[in-house]
Amino acid sequence: MFDKQGRVWFAAAVRGTDNPAFCKKGSDHPSAKAFPLDISGRQVSMLDPKTMKYSFIDTCFGTHHPQFGCDTDNTLWLSGTGPVAGWVNTKVWDESADAAKAQGWAPWVLDTNGNGKVDEYTEPDKPAEAGKDTRIAGSGLGGAGEDRGLAGSLCARRQGRYARYLRRVSPCLRAMHGIDPLG
Repeated sequence: MFDKQGRVWFAAAVRGTDNPAFCKKGSDHPSAKAFPLDISGRQVSMLDPKTMKYSFIDTCFGTHHPQFGCDTDNTLWLSGTGPVAGWVNTKVWDESADAAKAQGWAPWVLDTNGNGKVDEYTEPDKPAEAGKDTRIAGSGLGGAGEDRGLAGSLCARRQGRYARYLRRVSPCLRAMHGIDPLG
């Protein structure tokens, strides 16, 4: 995926599958506090064709299908990440070259109790519980236009049925544990 500067961003394996400590339980990273991740099979690389220099962004979440959002930070969203929505704030990356600081992720959680926020949730392989939200796995992302949002298409098998879920991701992520990729 090309960014506004003409650089090319890729989903690529840049290390082994074991995640660094900042991704895991016990880390101070806001996303790891909410949903720690132990492994990721593919991360992010970027090629600047002007200099022919590659940069490697060690993401905690698996990556696939890079897609830029419509925001001032030129946020790179990545789908195919399994249980989470993952992003790289390329403005922060450009300023710091700090992969931990530039990335974030949050679990896909449906507000099944209808209170407008993410609460305690059941896991995808568990039955629904009254008063709890529902975490689902599997995702696809795409640009949603000028409002800085991103559309998420989620397919989840729940109690023998398949459901397709489509909504704006940004408000959902803002509600999740205070994580806001768009500021």
